[in-house]
Amino acid sequence: MPEANRIGTPVVPVGGALDAPAIVAVFRGAWTAFSASLARGRASRRNRPSALRLLGQLVWARVAEGTPRDARRLVWRAARRPFTTRGWLRTLDGLRLQTGAPAIPFGLARKPGRAFLHRALGYSQKVRLLETHYARLLATLGSRLTGRILAGEQLVLAEFSGKSSTVYRLRLSRNEACRREGELIVVLTTASSDRPLASLSLVAGAYADAIAPTLWIGGAQGCRGTDSRELTVAVTRDLWGLRPKDMLIHAARGLAPVFGVRQLKAISDAGHVIPRARAGAVGRQADYDAYWRELGGVPDHEGFFVLPMARPRRAEGDVPSAKRKAWLARCALIEAIHAGVRGLAGWSHGV
Repeated sequence: MPEANRIGTPVVPVGGALDAPAIVAVFRGAWTAFSASLARGRASRRNRPSALRLLGQLVWARVAEGTPRDARRLVWRAARRPFTTRGWLRTLDGLRLQTGAPAIPFGLARKPGRAFLHRALGYSQKVRLLETHYARLLATLGSRLTGRILAGEQLVLAEFSGKSSTVYRLRLSRNEACRREGELIVVLTTASSDRPLASLSLVAGAYADAIAPTLWIGGAQGCRGTDSRELTVAVTRDLWGLRPKDMLIHAARGLAPVFGVRQLKAISDAGHVIPRARAGAVGRQADYDAYWRELGGVPDHEGFFVLPMARPRRAEGDVPSAKRKAWLARCALIEAIHAGVRGLAGWSHGV
């Protein structure tokens, strides 16, 4: 029997004749090597981002769910902007591989094709903003925590009690409720209920190379329902006079350094993706410009307000003695929120 080389194929002496077992051994060894090479190639391709693979998965999922119209829109958008969309889908598939997320949400894949953050942003700008957003999350929070957020998990940033001993929670998650206003949402709830008392939509990144990484506020929502006004007043009193929407702004200020940004901007009325409601019409009711100015915001030329990263705090001696107890309680509550938000960075290291 001829000797075998290191891949298992028999070595045939020069001038020698092959018998039937030797021929079978030659073909078997060649087939084994060829099959191993194909398996390595398939494994390598599975571990490389692929825009076409992700597009097929997204389209098939929507068809299986009975919503082929959404699938057609995504395919049409990919055909209209092939290079930008291919890069966007490739980035998303790479994000899935890097974080271990089970799937990429369809709404995230199609988000650049819809109104997002600012009504004047173009398709490429929205792709750039979302790509830098997830790159910043990966760099600051790590792949594991980013994967949990991408999978739709709600992370509890802080938990605290009010005067009535009611326990409140600040939660961070992907934004499904107000998806056009941001990619993340911070929600205030009680520990015993999932009803939002207030929410703030955010996205961290930049939509152009010339813009510094920024934490963008795309919208703020209050409590909804027939009892929303009474409930908001009750929660404000229970939090020693700290309004729920003001609490969320403090949380955003705490998140900015966690995401590695030094600038906080909020959308103006003119730039908001939802127009103001006219008399008898459906639309946005909030007056954002007035609120941002109340917080010390300064309008810029791009349709945003630049908000201060910290709000000046009065000296304790300047606070009237009758209100000092509530003021100190509010200060302690704000510090607890900042501490909880800063702890988010430690989660990526297993703290």
